[in-house]
Amino acid sequence: MNEEEQAAKTAVNQDGQTLAEAARCRRTMGRLRLESGMAVLFTAMGGMMALVLLDVFFTLRSELVSNAFEVFKLVTVTVLGYIFGANQARGTDD
Repeated sequence: MNEEEQAAKTAVNQDGQTLAEAARCRRTMGRLRLESGMAVLFTAMGGMMALVLLDVFFTLRSELVSNAFEVFKLVTVTVLGYIFGANQARGTDD
């Protein structure tokens, strides 16, 4: 290992972390945000599916069910936008 590579591995940022540790922390936080976004996405999609099934089998024509479906749809679209935006900003090489 040459001196430049060794210096890059031991370089320290203002928080006292080496640059390699800081990069690993950013990747971990990115994965955590992505996993939590996926959990919210699947929950919202499950809620949408439950409302659709309730409406199919019980023919609910309630305004509450309609509004709840719209909320689940809004959450789904928002989280999908975040996930695709985060992947595009970070790159897809992970």
